[in-house]
Amino acid sequence: MSMYNAQQAMEIAIRTVKQCCDLTEASKNDVLKKLYAITKSVTKKNWNQKSILEALHKFHKTHGKPPAVLDLSLDELPSGYIITSHFHCSPGTLLRREFPETRKVRPKNIYGFTTEQEWIDCFKEQFNKHLFPGMNNRKYNQIRDKGTPAWETIARNTGYTTWHELMEKAGVKYLGQRSLETAKVLVIKDVDSPLLKKMDKINSERRALNDELLNILQNKRDSFLDVI
Repeated sequence: MSMYNAQQAMEIAIRTVKQCCDLTEASKNDVLKKLYAITKSVTKKNWNQKSILEALHKFHKTHGKPPAVLDLSLDELPSGYIITSHFHCSPGTLLRREFPETRKVRPKNIYGFTTEQEWIDCFKEQFNKHLFPGMNNRKYNQIRDKGTPAWETIARNTGYTTWHELMEKAGVKYLGQRSLETAKVLVIKDVDSPLLKKMDKINSERRALNDELLNILQNKRDSFLDVI
């Protein structure tokens, strides 16, 4: 049966290092720092959900502010590893749950739009209103009406990430721009070109040679079978 538990063994190790004369002061401090960290982790069994929460709220009361993730390195608080082990979530998640005031407040929708279509309609109205040769995403933001959102804000609230995606969704296009369907169609008409005629002749000759080679191979095959 072991005479010492893990915590007692670590305390002995710490005392031994402190009394060691073979280490420089810098090396001794480095070793002690790591031993203290290990000591804190091996005492996980001394923590439970209740004691963890009590320690977090005691810190809040003592210091006048909720603990942050960086504060979990302090001896008076459980480590992030201990919190994760007992609550099965990240330390930040637990801290935000216990101290809601630390949650980052998302910017309010100051434009009053409640549906995706309302955002798109706003973009379409502003795009067509200020459309001019050379329009692009940067210039859109510069000339849009005061009080209307930038295109990035509209895209973020409608699930898009690029300017062109937003344009396509709103059904808008630049001045003189062909429709998407027209731009995709490539019509090739008959052209009286010497180069094309030469290419056609080469292709015809190649097809004739291929046919001749196939006939030769077929004849060779038939002759071979006759011999067998």
